[in-house]
Amino acid sequence: MRHFIDFIKSKKQMKPELFSISCEYDGYDLVFEEGTIDAKLYEAFNEIITDRRYDINTLPEYHVLLDRKDEEHFNTFYDCWIRELEKNGFAFLLDNTIGIDSFVKGINRILLSIGSGKQLNAERVNSEYRREVMNYSLSGKEITSEINYDILEANIVAKELREIGYELICLFNGFDNNIKTIIRIDRITELKEIEAKIKHGVD
Repeated sequence: MRHFIDFIKSKKQMKPELFSISCEYDGYDLVFEEGTIDAKLYEAFNEIITDRRYDINTLPEYHVLLDRKDEEHFNTFYDCWIRELEKNGFAFLLDNTIGIDSFVKGINRILLSIGSGKQLNAERVNSEYRREVMNYSLSGKEITSEINYDILEANIVAKELREIGYELICLFNGFDNNIKTIIRIDRITELKEIEAKIKHGVD
């Protein structure tokens, strides 16, 4: 069976009570269908995500997956790969407990890791975030723990990244798409070309 990953423009419907706070993540998700275990596929994605600065061949679980092509070994490989991306500064875990300052620092670390000479302006991002929250509060809505602050943070950071030539990407971590990474906008087409080859059975 041919397995493939979908590289999709995300439109996540969130809680309607968010009102003026951005409640849809307007970015890209890398999501895989159940049974997607093609190791070489992840080598290609890894090269794009890390700009060839992390060699997936150094990961023992990758070589095991090449020999043992089953979902159990894929799951082990994928978890290890995500941890390596985080440890080496190519990915960042964003959930509702992470503040905007920490998120910006995480994204700026990724920019450094991939050799970019650009950085997000933390003061500008923080100001935009506070403005959005303030607008929400002034409109008479109660600030509660139900608000998806992580979605708001992701949207603001994604907008700022696009202005310096990068796109925010969500990676599935086994439970949700909280793992964030970035790629240059000019490599979006390359990701889609990989996806198209897999879907159409072209090696």
